[in-house]
Amino acid sequence: MTSQSKRLTRFFSSALMFLGLSALLLYIISSELPQHTTSQLSVSLPNQQEWRMQNSQTWTLDRTNPALSQQLISQLSYQIENTIYLQHPIFVRYSDQAHIAWADFGNLTNQQLVLVDEVNIISQHQDPTNNWTLLTDELHYDADNGIIQGPGQITFQRTTLQQTGRGYVYNLNLEHLTIKHEASTYYESTQTP
Repeated sequence: MTSQSKRLTRFFSSALMFLGLSALLLYIISSELPQHTTSQLSVSLPNQQEWRMQNSQTWTLDRTNPALSQQLISQLSYQIENTIYLQHPIFVRYSDQAHIAWADFGNLTNQQLVLVDEVNIISQHQDPTNNWTLLTDELHYDADNGIIQGPGQITFQRTTLQQTGRGYVYNLNLEHLTIKHEASTYYESTQTP
């Protein structure tokens, strides 16, 4: 077995283990989300929808970057013109870490995902000290550049750090957050006297 095939085997073994752990995490999160019955959801459907799906899941793999995959789960999806509307969507982005986002509503237009109302994002790393959460009211996801952003209030938490503000841009590839307005940072030292 060549060193390249050993590296590929190790990569795929790690990827499978990571996906298994991410699936377990997604199961735990989805079981904690509020559940709605189909009859309650179908009442709010507009008359002009072109199609609808209940309890749908889609999975996307990136051919140019095999380590990156994305999953979108929604209790109810329906399309009007060029926009797919989502109720209680969960979005998962897998790479060397998992980013999981959920909200009350969302929409997908030309592969651009928007989540609104009670948006929660968690990032799970192999090293738990790097895990973080982000709470906001609106998220726009640019899959091509790995960017999430929004104009509203934000609360970002990581271990002993909490940042708040309004308007944000988070680069998922670089793990870099920019808060545009009213930024405030609270840091709690882990050192004891």
